[in-house]
Amino acid sequence: MQGEGEFAMEGIFLSYRRDDTPWCAGRLHDVLARLFGPGLLFMDVESIEGGDHFKAKIAKGIADSKIVVVLIGRRWLGVDAATGIRRIDDPEDFVRKEVTEALYQGKAVVPVLVDDATLPERGELPESISRIVDFQAERLRYAEFEQDSRDLIAVVERSVKRPRAPWRMPALTPVRVAATASLCLSTMVAGYWAGSSGQSSLEELGMAEREGGYQQARQDLLNLIHGVVVDEFKVPVVGASIEVRLGNKVMTATTVDGGEFKVNIADLKPQLNDPIVVKARADSFKVYETSFLYPDGIRRRTMVLTK
Repeated sequence: MQGEGEFAMEGIFLSYRRDDTPWCAGRLHDVLARLFGPGLLFMDVESIEGGDHFKAKIAKGIADSKIVVVLIGRRWLGVDAATGIRRIDDPEDFVRKEVTEALYQGKAVVPVLVDDATLPERGELPESISRIVDFQAERLRYAEFEQDSRDLIAVVERSVKRPRAPWRMPALTPVRVAATASLCLSTMVAGYWAGSSGQSSLEELGMAEREGGYQQARQDLLNLIHGVVVDEFKVPVVGASIEVRLGNKVMTATTVDGGEFKVNIADLKPQLNDPIVVKARADSFKVYETSFLYPDGIRRRTMVLTK
């Protein structure tokens, strides 16, 4: 978590609705954090700690950022199907406040249309945020995320430069995902978690097909939640409790050397786009919680605990 003043007007603010674009927000956050470092990225669930004043923290996050990325899905206007009332029409709606503040402060604003979402018409929006339609929109699609995210990163880099020495996640030991998979496959998978591979790990698993065990290896990867818990100084936290929840079903683990944890959630029997919540707890630290939609968890997660 970044402390007071760490953005120094060079940050990236990620605006989204949790019930509109959760898979995209989490996935994009991980990509941006890996490239620019977590200290330059503001996202509510990552950057707001228990006890913080939500509105004040959001306002400061925008003030300390150079660019505001606004994720827009099909439910971005927040229409309640039962009542027909739109959340965007409420002056206290946090998404409306974020966009209003970004436009008022003259920040670079990038609307990002998620999957098949379209940019609202100017007349559909409150006057305070109607100028968002004047900005060139980018797109992020689930099936084309790798290419689309590269295009978006190029846009972000016009405002925020990558650090000269990019922040890196601590290296992981290789993971043997199946007894019959080759050592080459295991090493490749570890490289994927560390962010060194440019290809989808599921596509790369074709390397193991001739060795046998391909389908098992693929399923093992699909079910694996693999991450590391560190403190705000990037020191690994050993002995932290990990809880993975899908509905009423829970699996637990404990971080070992290097703050690393691995949880195979096959027993939870997740289905496509099931919401999965991961929590990390440790003595004298605040609870860290993150969520994503299955199978978007097929990647390493870094969980940063704060005092």
